[in-house]
Amino acid sequence: MVCAVDLDIDNQMERIKIVEDIRIKHPRFNHALKLIQDCHQHSKIAAEPQCLLITAPSGAGKTTLFRQYVKMHDKIIYGNTRTKRVILSDEVPSPTRLVVVVESLLEKLGDPFPLRGTLGNKRDRLIKLIKDCQIELIMLDEFQHFVNSENNKLNYEVAEWFKSLVNITNKPFVLFGLEESRIVMEVNEQLDGRFSVPYHLHPFSFNSQSDKEEFRRLVDAISKQLPFEDQPTFAESGMATKLMYASDGTMRRLMNLIRRAARIAIERNHPHVDENHFSEAFELFTRFRKEYNPFLINDFEFE
Repeated sequence: MVCAVDLDIDNQMERIKIVEDIRIKHPRFNHALKLIQDCHQHSKIAAEPQCLLITAPSGAGKTTLFRQYVKMHDKIIYGNTRTKRVILSDEVPSPTRLVVVVESLLEKLGDPFPLRGTLGNKRDRLIKLIKDCQIELIMLDEFQHFVNSENNKLNYEVAEWFKSLVNITNKPFVLFGLEESRIVMEVNEQLDGRFSVPYHLHPFSFNSQSDKEEFRRLVDAISKQLPFEDQPTFAESGMATKLMYASDGTMRRLMNLIRRAARIAIERNHPHVDENHFSEAFELFTRFRKEYNPFLINDFEFE
């Protein structure tokens, strides 16, 4: 026999899963996806592949963008004599050492013994596998790990090898990293020339009226996806201002805050998310970084 409490918990978990699965493809996100797709498709017919560097501060959505494109476009095609893969994607490890980077890429391509052999042998196998698997696009996340975080100096051995990999494979590369990733390009003219299409994924802001309207459209779209029948929009001026202050305009902080507030409302069987739920969520996620809890202040404003 299934009791009412169990059914209620199941319903709550289903609704919480809906909240966790919310993904918003806002215009900036879609523009970045289009740039990646342009690199991918144009390079099939271009004399020289087009490469792209996407930078963003932590939490702005670059890793989500990275995963989304791989999810949308990567395919593995098994043939009689070889396996084709559309995208080679990986995360640059930290701290970065050349041998570790090469071994990780070999593993991604299915090399049965990525740790075996000399460094030179591993590099040769990697180039051969990229060719044999007919890789169309190479995507690397956390590219800033090419730069030592302690002294802000470039790992020249890794950078030089990477330049040769770009030249030898003649494949389009899309790199994702924090803003310090630009250092790699600035000290290497050849790489800078290859990555002539930079894109910076800015956090949202309240710097202008159009910025405010853009953010309100974003939070309105999120509020409409929440599993409540009577959910007021978050686009109302006061609520949008509080969400901007609490999240600093970054998607990760914004979604963490909204997901936690929605979970609190669901677990308490409330008809919608309100400022009390946001206030609790704020204390859990954001309070240590901020002077005020905006959800406790009626007419909250900030510069």
